Amino acid sequence: MSDVQDKPQPSQLADDSDESSGRRDSLFTRVVSWLLIGMFVVILANEARRWLMTLHTAPQGGREAPDFSVARIDAQASPGERFQLSAQRGHPVLIDFWATWCGPCKESLPLIDQVHLQLQPRGLRTIAIEIEGAEVKAKQFAQSLGLKMPLGSDPGIVSERYGITQIPLTVLIDGDGQLRRIFRGVHSTEELTRAIESVGLR
Repeated sequence: MSDVQDKPQPSQLADDSDESSGRRDSLFTRVVSWLLIGMFVVILANEARRWLMTLHTAPQGGREAPDFSVARIDAQASPGERFQLSAQRGHPVLIDFWATWCGPCKESLPLIDQVHLQLQPRGLRTIAIEIEGAEVKAKQFAQSLGLKMPLGSDPGIVSERYGITQIPLTVLIDGDGQLRRIFRGVHSTEELTRAIESVGLR
């Protein structure tokens, strides 16, 4: 019996090489799959957290609206003029929260502006609050949209008080200072008008 091992044939070498390559490909596929699953889980967890925050912290109807004072930045405002919510008692108030980077806000703000112009003579008070304190950008943004309603700029204090986690978000307050409706996203002028009329106008 010979102690010498036979030299592998070329076909055997090829089989071994294919098997090794297959193992590497399989390992790579598993690693990529686990990475993708991990990323998906992280994204899902973040979305769930945002949803829960919105559910528990967003303003709810039927309670007194938190008071606030915000500097007005619209062209119609006097120097140093502020919008104080508690000073609007006796009037329904529409508060919109927005930002210059918000795509849907470009659609919602002109609609709210239309409602403001239509219902202001009947007692509606409106304030659209830019939530990041970007006053210069906010003025330019509003000018590009041709907005006429009162505008405020706030570095996040008011939006935090109202638990705002998504924009655009619009809050309707009645003349007694009670939260009555919360509108998330873009809503038609007809829907907003019906809601405002339901809480009382002159």
